[in-house]
Amino acid sequence: MSGAIKFTDLSVSIGGQKIIKSLSASIQAGSITAIIGPNGSGKTTLLSALVGLRTITGNVMLGDDDIYAMPSTIRAQKMGYLPQKNEVNWNISISNLVRLGAMPYNSKGKIANEAIKKAMDMTNVAHLAERKAMDLSGGELSRALFARVLAGDPEWIMLDEPMAHLDLAHQLDMVDLLKSIKDNGKSIVIIVHDLHQAAQLADNIIIMKDGLIDSEGPTSEVLNSAMLERVFGIKADITNDNGALSLHNIMRN
Repeated sequence: MSGAIKFTDLSVSIGGQKIIKSLSASIQAGSITAIIGPNGSGKTTLLSALVGLRTITGNVMLGDDDIYAMPSTIRAQKMGYLPQKNEVNWNISISNLVRLGAMPYNSKGKIANEAIKKAMDMTNVAHLAERKAMDLSGGELSRALFARVLAGDPEWIMLDEPMAHLDLAHQLDMVDLLKSIKDNGKSIVIIVHDLHQAAQLADNIIIMKDGLIDSEGPTSEVLNSAMLERVFGIKADITNDNGALSLHNIMRN
């Protein structure tokens, strides 16, 4: 397993505007870390910077390795990234779409074929194998694109709102799947909007506000009433049942 992701003095500017501002933190390997915050707080920009897709100042390290100095094939083996938008540029079959995720490992080899089958089974898209990508619903395509990420067997799985297009049943399936993936030794960083999902899913949380990290740490410590009021402008009761957090009586401040 690779070491932690550590970023120091990390800033990103887009169109002359600084979107994230001198951020420093460490993300623990072997855990699920949720990034949460209001719209426009810099969550997506931070995640894309962590996988090497932005022009940055500062640095991002994976263990002892500079992510921005890694060859792209090595970075793809270590980090799988699912962006927020469901975009497919070619109307290819789902089996071939998922196969693209295994390219860093030679997508025609036996090991890759097994990884592709496993990924499609895990995300419940095996029955869609011969369907075309542009013929799927938003939720079906979301699951297929997640299968593409899993087919590469990356050490780190970086997800930007992967449950946004899923119905409730598949959201619950995704929560269980992500926990299972973590229990099998993977590291996950996920942007979520649903605070209940963050409470259920994450070992650790990074709270973003106005391009800055408001707070970060274990979910049971960071997800508290004072933070909700300070960052989101809401009031809520939080209960902790043996580490399982639940939010109740949520209302605008």
